[in-house]
Amino acid sequence: MTFRWNHKRTPTAVATVLAAVALVAAPYLVRECDVCQAASDIFLSGYVPGVCTIVVTENAQATNLPVTASGAQRVLVGTVLQNCNGRRTYVLMATSRNCPASPVGGKLLNDAADRLPYSVEFNNPTTGLSNPVVTGLLQSACTDQVGRHVQFSRIRDETSSVYVNFTGAPDLAAGTYEDVVTISIYAM
Repeated sequence: MTFRWNHKRTPTAVATVLAAVALVAAPYLVRECDVCQAASDIFLSGYVPGVCTIVVTENAQATNLPVTASGAQRVLVGTVLQNCNGRRTYVLMATSRNCPASPVGGKLLNDAADRLPYSVEFNNPTTGLSNPVVTGLLQSACTDQVGRHVQFSRIRDETSSVYVNFTGAPDLAAGTYEDVVTISIYAM
């Protein structure tokens, strides 16, 4: 299509040019619908990492043990508050600073290396098939001392009590007897 431009600008000539431009541009402005209806998905996802925590609170008796010739049973030395946000398996483990020294096992030692053997006991909630009472920990071994084993459960604000049991020793030398028990949580 060829247009001749008239030097006279008349409303009719301008309208004719605009109409011709509109006819040429119309197919590019309004297209036929290739796909008039379509659906698609938006996949939503987020990740919350598994977090297991413990807070160990020492009981006053832990630093004032009844170290006597007759010994003591079920002396409450602390509590372990546990939280685990996943449906996972986890264990509470007990270790001792003095345990590896010969003879192997939990023991209170004084400065002269005199010793008073002991064992650790856990009293637990039964969530996730956990044993309510676990005794004999650190009695004769230092590794794999599981105080609580929870299977595929979410734990919120559950508390285990930790006790020590020891027999008396009639010939204990004077002095302060010490050890450090460490409680750890491991998620699997």
